[in-house]
Amino acid sequence: MSVENDRILRGHIFYAAVAFSDGTPVDFFEPIPDLGKGFGRIVSKMNGFNPVYDENGKKYSPTLNVVVKHKVRLSVVIQSNLFNQNESYDHVYIAPIATIHPTQEKTELIERLKDTNDIPQLHYIGNHTGRPAYVNVSDIKRIHKSLLIEETRFSPLCDSDLEQMDYKISTLLEIKKLMQFEEISDDAEEELSS
Repeated sequence: MSVENDRILRGHIFYAAVAFSDGTPVDFFEPIPDLGKGFGRIVSKMNGFNPVYDENGKKYSPTLNVVVKHKVRLSVVIQSNLFNQNESYDHVYIAPIATIHPTQEKTELIERLKDTNDIPQLHYIGNHTGRPAYVNVSDIKRIHKSLLIEETRFSPLCDSDLEQMDYKISTLLEIKKLMQFEEISDDAEEELSS
């Protein structure tokens, strides 16, 4: 059951099927044509992403069938509604929400997160989901909208939380530095032209 586009809103919390990897080795599906379409075997390889060469010696990357594990995770939509509700745009950007286990409550990291909420990779949202939790803004995922399983009963994150998360994301991606550089470049161009 997927969610209709008009229900996908920035700040809303969903259960989403999110891909994850255990690292290497990676599992690949190798078809066995003699058995028919969809039949084959799973093969684990340490590095199965090597280029292939055609008969002329030209290197290319073949399409590979990688077995990808998914887990249903609590996630918040961080993408603009302009894209969320656009039927021509099939994907959505989300950030996973992690609940804080009681055994983690007194760790230095979690206490700092709760007290100052100044860790760039994480954003504390309190008991918003019924238990102390944070959004992992360093683990943003682009998923197909059909992988949004269902909307939760939790209220959307407030604008203040979303703005703070935007700031943390821009810090992680150094967007602020890029924007500052563009402003400096624009100022320098104006000085040169005058």
